[in-house]
Amino acid sequence: MNRLLMARMNVDPQHEGEFNEWYDGEHMRQASAIPGFGKNHRRYRALPFQGDYWTYLPNPEYTAIYDIERDAALLDAINSDQYKAWSGDFLERWRDRTSDEVSTICEQIFGEESPIPYETVLIAQMNVREGREEEFNSWYNDEHIPQASRIPGFGSDHRRFRAIELRGKYWHYRAVPRYTALYEIHPEADVLSAINSDEYRAWSGDFLARWREGTTDEVSTICRKIY
Repeated sequence: MNRLLMARMNVDPQHEGEFNEWYDGEHMRQASAIPGFGKNHRRYRALPFQGDYWTYLPNPEYTAIYDIERDAALLDAINSDQYKAWSGDFLERWRDRTSDEVSTICEQIFGEESPIPYETVLIAQMNVREGREEEFNSWYNDEHIPQASRIPGFGSDHRRFRAIELRGKYWHYRAVPRYTALYEIHPEADVLSAINSDEYRAWSGDFLARWREGTTDEVSTICRKIY
């Protein structure tokens, strides 16, 4: 079972260059020193796409996905001195220059369990209304994800994660948003053609017809790897 920490945020455009240089260098190196964290960390930047059936906004613009080892003791990891230094450095340097920061620790509930491979990815996050999670998960895994693989330009390596609640000494990870889906898009795909296709229209329309009233706080972005 894969586990990961996902951190999403926007940054003050005036400091974007400095932020990315620091994040890709110092911050990523510090993350790999945390007990229980792996080294396969990635960063993505969201891009805007105005499709016929859905508009993808670059908000949040930046997503970091941190690899966590399968046998890691999560609470020990986020209570460690290395984690304290890593999270504290972020807060000291960037708390006032970033916004809309949401971090979740997630366990994989569907899909291949190899390291995250995506160069281009659609990230869909949402909460599900109380009492409908079992129905939602069954439909999502058995119908919605296979349907996504038929969209031109989409791959077949799609995965889903469920956030867990974890309160440490230095950070409280809440299980909100509860669910995250990662959809593989081929690196060479024409994204606009993909989201304007009949297959995409059927896929997104089915979600809206079945689950618009059963889900909340849905945020979807199409992102490209930058680290």
